Amino acid sequence: MTESEYLDQLGDLSGSKDFINVIVLLIIRDFIGPLRKLSEERKESDLNYNEIALVIGLWLKNYNKKLDNEENPFDTMERVTLLLQNVHKSILDEFSKENVFLPVNGLAFREAIFYASTVAYDFQYIELLKKVFGNCKEWRSYHLCSDETLKH
Repeated sequence: MTESEYLDQLGDLSGSKDFINVIVLLIIRDFIGPLRKLSEERKESDLNYNEIALVIGLWLKNYNKKLDNEENPFDTMERVTLLLQNVHKSILDEFSKENVFLPVNGLAFREAIFYASTVAYDFQYIELLKKVFGNCKEWRSYHLCSDETLKH
């Protein structure tokens, strides 16, 4: 299968109203725990920030409150993980020994950027939030972000 076909399957899987439960399970599994555990025991099946953002984005894009997922959320979580692994594998399979570094379609850059780890510490995102939205009361009120939060 192609990358696009795997992404289509992820999109179909992500549309149910209860897919948020799967997202929460993925976040708990891959992003919550003692720092030592999270930094030392990373597995191939663990999602990176970009992958979880992709899953959340697909859910938001495809959300259908009338669509129920009859599957156990843990089984769906495993399917999502497998599909994301297959997306990555399909990208890597497109490389051949002859054209790995040829910038024909930007595939090497796209793969490297998407699967690289985050380049900022958590507090740096908060600082960016303050700079970008610090003066926008409309945005802060919509997102329930108080003036006190931005002062810290």
